[in-house]
Amino acid sequence: MKILLSALIVFCDLFTTVNPAFAQTWTQTSAPITNLLWQSIVSSADGSQITAVAQTSAQPLTGPIYSSFDSGLTWTSNTLSPKAWIAIASSADGTKLVSLVRNGLGYASTNSGFFWNNSLPNANWYSVASSADGTKLVAVAGTGSIYTSTNSGNNWFLISGTSGMFWRSVASSADGKKLVAVNRRSGSPGGSIYTSTDSGDSWISNNAPNLIWVSVASSADGNILAAAPGGFNLGNGPICVSTNSGSTWMTNSSPILAWTTIAASADGRKLIAAALKADGNSVFSNSIFTSTDFGATWVSNNVPALNWSSVAVSADGNKLVAATIYGGIWTSQTTSSPQLNIETSSTNLMFSWVVPSMNFVLQQNADLIITNWVTLTNEPVLNLTNLNNELVLSPSNSSGLFRLISQ
Repeated sequence: MKILLSALIVFCDLFTTVNPAFAQTWTQTSAPITNLLWQSIVSSADGSQITAVAQTSAQPLTGPIYSSFDSGLTWTSNTLSPKAWIAIASSADGTKLVSLVRNGLGYASTNSGFFWNNSLPNANWYSVASSADGTKLVAVAGTGSIYTSTNSGNNWFLISGTSGMFWRSVASSADGKKLVAVNRRSGSPGGSIYTSTDSGDSWISNNAPNLIWVSVASSADGNILAAAPGGFNLGNGPICVSTNSGSTWMTNSSPILAWTTIAASADGRKLIAAALKADGNSVFSNSIFTSTDFGATWVSNNVPALNWSSVAVSADGNKLVAATIYGGIWTSQTTSSPQLNIETSSTNLMFSWVVPSMNFVLQQNADLIITNWVTLTNEPVLNLTNLNNELVLSPSNSSGLFRLISQ
């Protein structure tokens, strides 16, 4: 069945419809399960390419890297030898990857993982994040420091003043300028959140609640941030959200769980967070929660009681993927309905829509006759600062209709 999203342009007026639905039905993929502790998972902006890293349950805990190029239907083992992988990050198109070894090196790839080079020093790595174009990277280490790269991981630079903190997670805006990192204090409860607006050259501490932060996510523009506290029996708490790049933080109605991971759509409106299946003596049957209103309210997803370790989300928030400890990799897809926007660009009209997790094309019609729609052959350009597809057209002297239609 075709899915239509119409935009009526008459004297530059625009009419759009938006589908507010969000994922709740999950399907296990064919990714390997036996003895694999999936540690971290990433997705391209359109959700078509997924890459995950794992450790094994037996010493020396070295596991594989697997990639899927068809939204999780089939999986291929990577060329790197098994290692104790802990984290991975991806560019928007999935071609540039960086993966970290726990208490080891860091590896970077510029061809979807078919070839890797290592340039990061040995450290107790925990998390890594990438700009949309894959050139700017930031990596954090527990009881260590923050490192950044501006050339896709060929060279790394130690950021002064960041040593001695137990860094747990880091996230980046699409342009790589705005960063957010969370840590927990060694030997005492609580932790802090730091942000940077200059690609990691300098950092400031945020006025955030004193919780043990374990994961953080960012919108494409870096304005919407979400942080999750938790860890098994480590003083769990509610998810906190900032709408002003970390200047202020607000708690919300999220459950008090042993959160392990959180991710955000490009606009930050849609959030997904996952937790351990057990916290103390309690067992949670549903430990993935999603929000469609910047974290104000949360919905429990219909998932098995598993120890969820990592989540990722497409730019439009409609393709979700989650990794587990011993439970494989799961995906969820809801109908995409990208909003079609229009603005003037010099003497032209520029159409834009967030990168969808389903295939859409832009069509044009001169009147209201349904059968006269023509698919435009102009290829949209991906804006790497906001993860929007953009298409510039010369306006005609007459009114017209434009729509996005699924293929």
